[in-house]
Amino acid sequence: MRKLIEALSSLKLAAGLIVYLAIAGIVATLLRPGSAGPAGAGLPGRSAAAALLVILPLLLFLANLSTCAARRFLRQLRAKGRKRFGPDVLHLGLVLLVVGGLWSWVARVERVATLEPGEGATLPDGSTLVVRDLRFEAYDDGRPREWVSVVDLTKDGATLVEAYELRVNAPLRHAGLTFFQASFIDEWILTLRDAAGAELRLGTGDGLEFGTSNWTFLGVENPAGPEPGRAAVRASDPEGGVMTRFVRAGEPLDGLEVAGISRIRATGIGAVSDPAYPLAFAALALVAIGTAWTFLGKLKEAA
Repeated sequence: MRKLIEALSSLKLAAGLIVYLAIAGIVATLLRPGSAGPAGAGLPGRSAAAALLVILPLLLFLANLSTCAARRFLRQLRAKGRKRFGPDVLHLGLVLLVVGGLWSWVARVERVATLEPGEGATLPDGSTLVVRDLRFEAYDDGRPREWVSVVDLTKDGATLVEAYELRVNAPLRHAGLTFFQASFIDEWILTLRDAAGAELRLGTGDGLEFGTSNWTFLGVENPAGPEPGRAAVRASDPEGGVMTRFVRAGEPLDGLEVAGISRIRATGIGAVSDPAYPLAFAALALVAIGTAWTFLGKLKEAA
């Protein structure tokens, strides 16, 4: 039993696990699976491989850290003279931080909803998050600066939050959920109608094979303005010929009709539920207190 305790509290084991977990965390971040589009958000895979490569080493590190903390605390209780419990508080905070990380990995839920202005999403507590407006902010040179979703939160006819400006670094918290600005859509859509009345919608860069030609919607003449002007489409045939045409709504296009040119603006709002957040916050507070306590103790000893 003593050999097991000494092995678990080994400093070399702790150093090796810290290096391994740091590398594994970097790799997991770079290779994080998930949808890159506005309608989905990647989540860490809860697979057997993830448990083997990350969770088991993390549990081993937790055992190492807990054993070291317990042994040091017992030594302090038996020691004579001044007792220094700052490192013990620091170790306790680190243990709780690891526990909170494991709990978050198991229980954290993240979803993203894509909503246009005027649309809303019903939350688990019965309240509704409604997108009132979208606003795009740019730097003086025209480069994108920020997208802002102005949202209302209502429940049973009462307004809980009004005109909250949801930004990347300004989330909204309600009923155990944290809402954040995740993505956005701002593009022109070309709608075509065939002879049977069926409509086909093309986003910028989308293609359509019709007859002997492949048509690609390139964009509109005035993408930044309220009115798009004409739509630019490019046709390529099997012989290698390429032709670009500019068409307006109502005009024919090689057997099709341009039914309309419209703009879609939507926001991707992410919602995260993480029951481990309070524990992680408390753990960080203990780490800060333990670090300050240890540092002040060292200063007193030096004086």
